[in-house]
Amino acid sequence: MSILKDFEIKLENLAHDTKDFCRVLNESTELNKDFSLQIPKLLSSIDLPDQTFMGQEFSQFPLTILSKNGINLDLYHWIGANTSIHDHHFHGAFKVLRGKYVQRIYHFEATEKPIQGLSIGKLEIKEERTLVENEVVEIHPGDKFIHETWHPEGECVTACLRIKKTIGDLHSYISPGLKITHEILDLKVNKQLDCIHYLSLNFQQNEKEIKSLLSVLPDNVVIRIAFSVGVPNWCLQKMVMESAYKTLAERYGSEAWHQHIRTALLHRKLSY
Repeated sequence: MSILKDFEIKLENLAHDTKDFCRVLNESTELNKDFSLQIPKLLSSIDLPDQTFMGQEFSQFPLTILSKNGINLDLYHWIGANTSIHDHHFHGAFKVLRGKYVQRIYHFEATEKPIQGLSIGKLEIKEERTLVENEVVEIHPGDKFIHETWHPEGECVTACLRIKKTIGDLHSYISPGLKITHEILDLKVNKQLDCIHYLSLNFQQNEKEIKSLLSVLPDNVVIRIAFSVGVPNWCLQKMVMESAYKTLAERYGSEAWHQHIRTALLHRKLSY
């Protein structure tokens, strides 16, 4: 399609600069609501580049349609789904192509780092507003841009122009004041999680073995399972999340900072 050829030319010598990313998205008026409707047809007519997301880790249908000069052009499709509060380990910009897109921006101030991959502090809302179609927003890395989004009226599609290479860690934030690092999981931890997933298919029969596996996982992984952030979707099972919280409580329940974990769970209407 001509729009992709035009974009490829624009990206060939484009500096990895957020302002330039915004400029390209603003100037590319063809990248709009009508273009987003052509995606099913597009899929049958082009060769796809390496994907930013192979599964549904971000949005219900993420699609990388162009990769050039270390920059990816992604499309994210949502139907009534929300994101968690998160920051970014890349920089770029995004454009609303279709639908209603509500965004809330936050500021986080850490006061304590009791264990690896967890900060406790104060999470404050800075702004909330609805973005209109064709509006462009900069994406800055780390805590310079913490946000959550939701898409309350049917389908919403966004285009994201971003550097392909990730930098540093990604984080999730839990109200009223937790910051959880998405540390990279090594092979052994991944396989332990796979085993927990398998055993959880018959949770009651395998509860003892699941607790045993959780007991040897790193703190950061256990807390991510308890809040279901930065872990596979199957960890949304309440019994698995509850077991992870109990594991964390066995390790640190006597520590003063552990009350912040309880408060955050209640804030999310989770009670274990």
